[in-house]
Amino acid sequence: MPGVFHYIGDAKDQLIHDPVTRLVNRQEFERRVKRVLLTFSQENDADESEEHALFRIDLEQFVTVNKVCGHLAGDELLRQFTFLLQHVVRVRDTLAYLEVNEFGVLMEHCSLNHAHRVANKILQAVQGFQLFFNDHCYDINVNIGIVPITKQTGNFVELFKQANASCNRAKELNKNSIYLHSEGNLGPTTYRGEPSWVADIYQALDEDRFLIFIQPIVSLKELETSLAHYELLVRLCDKDGKLILPDKFLPALERYSMSSVLDRWVIRKAFRMIADQPEFLVTTQFFSINLSGQSFVSHELSDYIISELEETGIPAEKVCFEITETTAISNLTVASDFIRILKEKGCRFALDDFGSGFSSLLYLKTLSVDYLKIDGSFIKNITYGSVDYAMVKAINEMAQTVGMETVAEFVESHEVLQLLKDMGVDYAQGYNVGEPLPLSTFFCEMPRSFA
Repeated sequence: MPGVFHYIGDAKDQLIHDPVTRLVNRQEFERRVKRVLLTFSQENDADESEEHALFRIDLEQFVTVNKVCGHLAGDELLRQFTFLLQHVVRVRDTLAYLEVNEFGVLMEHCSLNHAHRVANKILQAVQGFQLFFNDHCYDINVNIGIVPITKQTGNFVELFKQANASCNRAKELNKNSIYLHSEGNLGPTTYRGEPSWVADIYQALDEDRFLIFIQPIVSLKELETSLAHYELLVRLCDKDGKLILPDKFLPALERYSMSSVLDRWVIRKAFRMIADQPEFLVTTQFFSINLSGQSFVSHELSDYIISELEETGIPAEKVCFEITETTAISNLTVASDFIRILKEKGCRFALDDFGSGFSSLLYLKTLSVDYLKIDGSFIKNITYGSVDYAMVKAINEMAQTVGMETVAEFVESHEVLQLLKDMGVDYAQGYNVGEPLPLSTFFCEMPRSFA
């Protein structure tokens, strides 16, 4: 049984930190939230478009563990769950232990889309998390309420009421749910757990309404390779012909364990489309395909991929699979085995959204990946001397030290592109270097030099 941790620090540290989790306590968390709210009241300095986000996270099993196994087990659960959260939230965010089974996250300078991505990462990490204590095993469930903080946000008390209401609404939906409170007193809007999505997705698969898009990954080195790099992306076309982005339908897929169905569809569809384009394979060094956590923890997926490679004749070295940092670390042994099996066949691997858990640099030796894709939240606001700049520089140097190449995501301006190039980042991806196109359109427009 792990030893009991007692937090030791100076008097000031003890006043603002919880002794068990070492996270900031409720009083300090409230002070930081109030500081953010104050910036909006200072009209001369406030940015009308600035966005922040507040999470309230409930750890459902804590009370049960405390009652059945005692306070030692409860404290151990809090410490393990804290460790999990620290590998998901950005290092510059405020993670707090509020009380009993409640955690809070203050994400400054963060869009709602990114906040929702982080919340989904938390749920993905929790899916494989269990507490073992004195011959007892507990599956852990969490519910997350998200509240945006904008110029229109009311006072601190109202903000916390909204966070509590959103988290309570998430509990009503089901275990491991997210509930997002909308602005303008329009009431909360759920982003997960909508059964209608399930029927829509199966119907879309039957009607072939999922589309594969392709986006370039551009070399930033002076001596650029003549071979191109790409990432394949998935979009859903609704019945009216409107494109739906993944952040709208992927949560439903994850919730109802359908992610592997779509992953296999993408692999099969992409391999067959590309196999019919030999000129693409000749001019391409590799193309990337994203895999969900639900897929790669399945022992059958590696066999499926190998079978598809053999059937289509796609060279394994032309394929790179992307898995997220959070999912890989949460399933370290499984991820390592999965990567090893396919790398032996010649496939490449990239660790996506890297940087959300900075201490995960320690895992790079265990995960034999070829590329690190630096989380776009660091890239979007990067400037000389900023914390984001220091983070990207450190990640880039560490990755290259262990023999990995780096890819910067969300490169949306020439200034950011030049900063990354000066820093020595290997590749860039984003609207500034190339927008996504439907794969079929891309093939139609590609020069036919290899008839």
